[in-house]
Amino acid sequence: MLVDAVIQYWQQQSNYSSEEVLGFTLFSAIIFGGLNDQAVLNDFLNALLEDRPIECWQHEQNIMHLSAYNVHYGNQLEKDLLTRAYSFVIDDVTRCWLWRLKQDKASVKKELSVEQFLNLVFKQLN
Repeated sequence: MLVDAVIQYWQQQSNYSSEEVLGFTLFSAIIFGGLNDQAVLNDFLNALLEDRPIECWQHEQNIMHLSAYNVHYGNQLEKDLLTRAYSFVIDDVTRCWLWRLKQDKASVKKELSVEQFLNLVFKQLN
């Protein structure tokens, strides 16, 4: 039901604020890309704001390398901290929002959290 409401909103709108674009990028990564870990989502947001590279892999698959600090588990050492590396294969919907984000990222409010960006998006649906 939420996904239907979002898709309907997308079909009705043609202009989005920079914050909405970033919020819909995060939403798409969760719903269509399967990102469901808070720490990884935070790193995804940081990666978007820092304009980290996206790698192209076999047949136009785009991958973004993310990592998250975890006290109990990790598979790489980063600045003397054990982190969990995560390779996010970017789905098609998220990829579309990433292209849009590249166009107007300069005006995004960088101090907002994942939750704040998502809340901004959900308010638009009411």
